[in-house]
Amino acid sequence: MTTAAEYLAAMTLEEKAALCTGLTTWTTIPVDRIGLPPIRFADGPHGIRRTLGSSSMAVGADNATCFPSAASIAATWNRDLVYEVGRATVGTGTAHGLAAEHEA
Repeated sequence: MTTAAEYLAAMTLEEKAALCTGLTTWTTIPVDRIGLPPIRFADGPHGIRRTLGSSSMAVGADNATCFPSAASIAATWNRDLVYEVGRATVGTGTAHGLAAEHEA
């Protein structure tokens, strides 16, 4: 399986519900039956913030990126700026070893 849709189609209702509880503060439970490992999340509505461990909300935080709030950026009416903030956020996530799937 390679897409989120494929994983979801293979999961039972109980497995999907269990994903909402999480294994730790920052990770989902694995679903070994279908080969889905734990997924690690990062925080950051204004950039990327990630802790070094998976059980803490703040202790041992890694370097973080912080942009103005989405409302502030939108108020500029500058689509190029919004796009560049998005690109920078993805670049920061990639540098932290995060990945995201996008289906067009």
